[in-house]
Amino acid sequence: MNNLSKLNSLWKDLKIRTVETATESQVAELEVSHNLQLPQDLRDYFTAINGTDGESDNELFSFYTLAQFQAATQVLGAWQNGIPRHSDVLDKIHGIETYYVFADYFISLTFYAIKLYPTASAENEVYAICGRDYKVIAKSFSEFIDMYLQQSAELII
Repeated sequence: MNNLSKLNSLWKDLKIRTVETATESQVAELEVSHNLQLPQDLRDYFTAINGTDGESDNELFSFYTLAQFQAATQVLGAWQNGIPRHSDVLDKIHGIETYYVFADYFISLTFYAIKLYPTASAENEVYAICGRDYKVIAKSFSEFIDMYLQQSAELII
């Protein structure tokens, strides 16, 4: 069973409502409008599962739909007065404008963002971001999902 099937089964067991999946044309539209290319594993996630639509699992992880998938500058920039103040990281991460947020932990305490490129890339690093702190936690979306399914402590910073 691949990691998306395991993820879908886990969420069904937890009775987490999943939403209508994204279409290939919706994914392509996002890519064209933002001049980026989603890695195949992330594309497969949106077209097979498409997040939890605001619902959290038992550990308080929430996964975003394609419609909720936004540039990190937008998501983190909205936290100028929040606690933690996620906007503080915007000047620290080189190339932050190419990062997109796909999940959060503990009701926005930590955000998870993937680095995207205009063309296909062998690696699309996943960052955990909490206030001014951040670190690379996975080399790909698939690796992140594997860590999530294993309940890895490495997901939390």
